[in-house]
Amino acid sequence: MQRLRSQVRELEARNDEILLELEDMKIELKETQSLLGQTLVKAARQREGRDTTPSSSRCVNASTKRARSSSLEVVKVVVNSQKTEKGVERDALEKPLSNGLSKHPTDAAQTTAKTEKLQVQLTKRTTEKTNEYAVGSVAVKRRKLEPVQEPRSASKKETTQAKVTTTENSSASSVVTSQLRSFAISPPSSIFEVPRAFLRVQYGGSDQQFLQYFRAEKGNLSSPIIRRLVFAQPNMNPDMPSSPGAPGMIYASRHEIVQNPPWTVFYKSTLKPALWTYVGEYESVVSGQLSAAQFSSQKADFKKGWAEQLITAKEQTVYVRMRARIALRKAGLIPLADEKEEARLIEKEVKAVVRSSGLPVREQDLIDALCRGEENIDIIQMTCVKYDHEFANDMMNKLPQFNSAHRKDSKNANSSSRSSARREATQTDRMAPQSTRNGKVDTLTAGPVPSEESRLRRSTRARGNARSSVIASMDDSDRGSMSPIEADSRRR
Repeated sequence: MQRLRSQVRELEARNDEILLELEDMKIELKETQSLLGQTLVKAARQREGRDTTPSSSRCVNASTKRARSSSLEVVKVVVNSQKTEKGVERDALEKPLSNGLSKHPTDAAQTTAKTEKLQVQLTKRTTEKTNEYAVGSVAVKRRKLEPVQEPRSASKKETTQAKVTTTENSSASSVVTSQLRSFAISPPSSIFEVPRAFLRVQYGGSDQQFLQYFRAEKGNLSSPIIRRLVFAQPNMNPDMPSSPGAPGMIYASRHEIVQNPPWTVFYKSTLKPALWTYVGEYESVVSGQLSAAQFSSQKADFKKGWAEQLITAKEQTVYVRMRARIALRKAGLIPLADEKEEARLIEKEVKAVVRSSGLPVREQDLIDALCRGEENIDIIQMTCVKYDHEFANDMMNKLPQFNSAHRKDSKNANSSSRSSARREATQTDRMAPQSTRNGKVDTLTAGPVPSEESRLRRSTRARGNARSSVIASMDDSDRGSMSPIEADSRRR
């Protein structure tokens, strides 16, 4: 019996090792597919004589616009695998491959040879990842679970890190935005700003949430389908599209905007009052993750905004799991050698966080974890594919009427407030003083509390009457023998 149990344990351990090997193979496959797609695109551009020159019909003046990504022009590769991290499944997405997100050599012969070799047999890799899932203590745990069968080559490490940056300390946007092209809007767009209250009144939805949906019959004039909208906060997304047709990226581990494109994007152009600019219809693709160095280099309000997002999240499971893992690491409960037990602890903590009874964690704890790379936020590359002139014109036509009604409502509200304040002041002046009995307020005879000004007037009149009574009670001899100072002292 003991021998059977020992064999079962060995088989379970081997199964875990195989699963980890499979996960690395999937990553290897995706990277190889990416390199192959980039090579095919480069070869096609060379044949067409436009290796480095963008199409004139889509190009915008580089001095005023950032370049638009070639991600929509390259071959799409369907990734059927599902990535599972500690029991969390993410749906496989059809991702356009970006030509500007990797600095791995794109020589056609090398890529073809590597692809043929991969088709015969996928090379086994260690499960330690450079910046995605295993950093520090997590990497140590994975090395204990699976022995290194082949050291990760320098080129593979370079490819993984070059998904979003050419150097570890550079800005996450330096590579992506430099490879993107703006969408040429024809006829030119009209720049205008709208409050979210206007969108809520005219088209429906809420004026508070990150993602919104307008019903087709009311909010999507140019299409019979529902309109999907993105309202990203600039302090947490400093590189998001900021003008009509411009490319950009947002930081989010929620992937709703990757699916069912296009999405209508609004940029918060004014903070006080909060006004939003319509910048176009966008397609998005997950292009990488913020490394520890990239997150550390961000501004303080960026870090604080993400810490607040993680500490208050209850509905977005991906953020609740981040917070749960950070809290468990802080308490020393993970990582564990037993991944199943670790996954169970994470699920338990997720449920506790939703019930507001999770382990204590501070905003600084969350910031520190992101700066160490224990958790990573995804980078979503956004490319404009359309500008809905019909929707923009409809907003511009309805906005003046809304502004007029809003100013009228504000004026009426202010007038009502001033009238209410005057009525309260008049009522206060008419109040009588409260009477007391044995030092307590007599609820039977007590009247309204007088104003401070009324009490001062009554007190002054009472003192004047008292002085007159004192002087009147004196006989003439007393008044004549007293000096003015003594008389005044007697009065007091």
